[in-house]
Amino acid sequence: MKNGIHAFIVLFVFFACSNKREQMLCKTWQVSDVQFYNVEQAIVLSDTLQGDQIEVAKVNLREMLMKNIYAFHEDGTVKTGNAIAEAGGKWKLRNDALVFMIDNEEGTKKKEIPVEKLTDDSLILAMGNDQTSLKVRLILTPVIVD
Repeated sequence: MKNGIHAFIVLFVFFACSNKREQMLCKTWQVSDVQFYNVEQAIVLSDTLQGDQIEVAKVNLREMLMKNIYAFHEDGTVKTGNAIAEAGGKWKLRNDALVFMIDNEEGTKKKEIPVEKLTDDSLILAMGNDQTSLKVRLILTPVIVD
């Protein structure tokens, strides 16, 4: 009987924490900063010409990412985009990662992004860039609606 009660308490705490984290995420976030890491490794992995172009890629990538908005809804849907393009899909939190599931012509694309920090006023995602070997840390803050 005691083991059953302990198991119930553990499950209750787990789901309460999970729900609290999901509730913290359910809002609209804007990218407030972009930090690059592993830049030296990206340069070593590339040839000299690409190494010279990494700084240009960083500037362009930062400019693009700083315009992004991410809206996480309680029903598990997400919309992300900027003035140029928008995408939608589903999301879920799994341990210390945010899983995006985006439907397109080729089927469902699943992407798991590590969550470094999640509080009521801060979300930090560690992303790898699919086009280069640059690693990006997105610092997001809630959008304030007047």
